[in-house]
Amino acid sequence: MKKLFTALLLFLLGFLFFALSPPAAFGDEISKAKTNALAEFELGADSWSRRYVRPHIRFEFSLDKKTSFFFSFSHYQVMNKQLSGLADFWIRGGFLRSFSDSISIELSVNHMSRHITRYETPQIFDVNELIAKAWYQKSNLRLGFGGGVFISDRWESYGKDNLLLVSNLDYSHILGSEFSLNSEVKLVNFSLFLWELELRAELSNNIDLFVKNIKHYPGYPSYEPNPSFYAGIRFKNNAGNENAGLNDMVTKVKLKPYLYIASENYRGHLEQEIYFEFMRKEKSRFALALNLDIPVFKGESLFLGTYRIEN
Repeated sequence: MKKLFTALLLFLLGFLFFALSPPAAFGDEISKAKTNALAEFELGADSWSRRYVRPHIRFEFSLDKKTSFFFSFSHYQVMNKQLSGLADFWIRGGFLRSFSDSISIELSVNHMSRHITRYETPQIFDVNELIAKAWYQKSNLRLGFGGGVFISDRWESYGKDNLLLVSNLDYSHILGSEFSLNSEVKLVNFSLFLWELELRAELSNNIDLFVKNIKHYPGYPSYEPNPSFYAGIRFKNNAGNENAGLNDMVTKVKLKPYLYIASENYRGHLEQEIYFEFMRKEKSRFALALNLDIPVFKGESLFLGTYRIEN
């Protein structure tokens, strides 16, 4: 526990450093601050012939020229014809501060929650990660390495401590081609490897074909197979691109959290919407809206509630 409290203290000090560092020429940089919204929707199948979908949304708010705050929400959902499978929710948030054109530091809090769909499960598996990471970027190559702690109801099953090391590699347009590689590897207590590896081919600024191999935390109840291969297509917007909006397929990104004060059964709910437009012409277009509404039920905790995707 001492190691846990030490790691939490260091994380808190790092957070205060990011939050309280006075930016130079603050007033001038605020005028240059902007907000980027990234939206993606993946559709495909896994190696066990199950359907795979993953909506993903990320917001990044520039606090000054060198510091930004980010928040992202996504879930990996796999199901068979009987609609049974898993849904891994990931909620991430943190700060990113750059020190030069190639070096930056990231502090993040990551929450993962696993739901087994169609079956009543006595327990929902949760993991919370506190990670400090350094990034190095040169041209189209981006490398990351860091570490921290994870807190879970099963952390003792992974070893005596709750230490976590993580590394990232993102190599875009390999050797000038349309292929790109993205990977994240985690080492838990120097005994358990977790990873997410992706090879993608860019068909356009808005469409990718991808192949993935993913091994997430073995939750409770344990769900097999883990790891699995996934293949499919991804639709995305042009967040951060100066030409965004001109030929963008994703025209609206929305995330709304609600808090209920007087309800007897609900704590609140989360609403997400991604709006797609295809074959856009001057007077016609084909539109598709993806909506996700997650009710949060009241729990025993004063502030936190429970949510079950199978309901």
